[in-house]
Amino acid sequence: MVQKSDVVVIGDIFADMVSHIIGYPKNGDGTYGTPLQRYGGGTGGNVAAGLGVLNIATTMVSRLGNDETGRFLKQDLSTYGVDVSGIVLDPEASTGTVIITVDPQGERTIFVFNFEFGLRETESG
Repeated sequence: MVQKSDVVVIGDIFADMVSHIIGYPKNGDGTYGTPLQRYGGGTGGNVAAGLGVLNIATTMVSRLGNDETGRFLKQDLSTYGVDVSGIVLDPEASTGTVIITVDPQGERTIFVFNFEFGLRETESG
């Protein structure tokens, strides 16, 4: 049975991996942080989850890799009451991952990986 939605969200879904660190290192140095915690994220995913929390009938349309992370993100969104029938798990795609570090003052630094529409490796000329 197809759910009637009041809102359809078309957009990105990422796995957010968050660590609280003791401080940012200088170039070439390292730092220590808490174990990574995984959350659903991405602009589209966050909007859809928020609408689901507000009990607004929402369908998410996106494409994820048919990998453990993609399946996790699809399942995670469904726990917010979002209709995930519009999320395609594509065996040819990689699911995007975001690493977020948070310093003691609460400032975040965000690194995005496997973003299909972002920077691509260029050929040497």
